[in-house]
Amino acid sequence: MELGSVGFSEHLFAYISESFMWLPTLAAIGTIQGIDVNGCNIITEDAKQKLINIMTSWISLFSEATDEINLIYGKSIKTFIKDDIINRLKALLKLAEGLSNKDDCYILYLGL
Repeated sequence: MELGSVGFSEHLFAYISESFMWLPTLAAIGTIQGIDVNGCNIITEDAKQKLINIMTSWISLFSEATDEINLIYGKSIKTFIKDDIINRLKALLKLAEGLSNKDDCYILYLGL
């Protein structure tokens, strides 16, 4: 059963990626803590509640922002539209809610 996909700009992903380091994931070398930003990872039901909590928190935080959001990452600043960020985060939240080891449902992260 495919639930869909969601994409993030590299800048937005970099901004929120530290919180993904708290997730247990599967990589080519086995179970690891976090996401290999440049590699492939599988997020399973083992990370479901943590990912739901992280996405819910980011959605809540960005909901308080102005309509245009300037995100600073490193030495660069990029402007985003609040609703676009929130919609992407909600799409990832929906994927997280569908994780199930029983039904062989997982999130495949393909790297940047």
